[in-house]
Amino acid sequence: MPATSTDVLTRSIGARLRALRTDRGWSQSVVAHALGMSQARLSTIERGAASLTAEQFVLALRLYRVGLGAFAPDLAPAPDADLRAALHALGAGHLVVPEGIVPSEALQDPSRVVVETLLSRDPRLITALAPVLVGHIDEVNLPRVFNQLDRAGVASRLGWLLDNVVLAIDELDHAGQGIPLRARRAFARTKTVIEAFVDRIETDAPDTGTGPSADLLDASLRSARSVSLALKVASTTSNLWNIVTSIQPSDFTEALRDGFLANR
Repeated sequence: MPATSTDVLTRSIGARLRALRTDRGWSQSVVAHALGMSQARLSTIERGAASLTAEQFVLALRLYRVGLGAFAPDLAPAPDADLRAALHALGAGHLVVPEGIVPSEALQDPSRVVVETLLSRDPRLITALAPVLVGHIDEVNLPRVFNQLDRAGVASRLGWLLDNVVLAIDELDHAGQGIPLRARRAFARTKTVIEAFVDRIETDAPDTGTGPSADLLDASLRSARSVSLALKVASTTSNLWNIVTSIQPSDFTEALRDGFLANR
């Protein structure tokens, strides 16, 4: 009898499980214990003669720190799923992450997440950096982030981001209602670190304008018309750092409220 598509997928997943385990030098007994099964059962699964339960599959993703695409390319999540999961794990609780997706090892470092997000050109993810910075400001190496962005030719994005985060903090602070003391302390610490750093790089802010040196931040800015529309709504901060984007300071405020305060 010819193999069904289910049989092929089962064997493919089993082979991949075995490869992930052996690549890490782990024994079947260690992995079986982590997945809540017997060693014999894991051996059967790795041979492609049995399947993981849904719960065991999620545990395997977390154990090996990989996404669905590592087991079956056709099941690969959207390209931004890994970064979205990293932002969510770092405090951007308002972002929706597909079930079973966990950040890769490369995105365990908050500084790396900030860099990759600013390079993503995705407004939704970029504004999600507000709660991440407030929750992890002492773990983010701002000079290193600046240097990495500078090598990519987009160092001004960091100053623009930091100024917007301070504006968001100020707006929520001025509202004054329902903000726990712990959150206020986090706000104060974040502002102190950011303002000290921005003072150091502010002299390097590019000349304002919309010429060839302007940084088209949003991935959607592909035509002269879309750029023109973004320029019409540009905030003072965007103009200061020569960033062309539809993102407004209020977008960071919303992300900070929904991603940080909502979980306090």
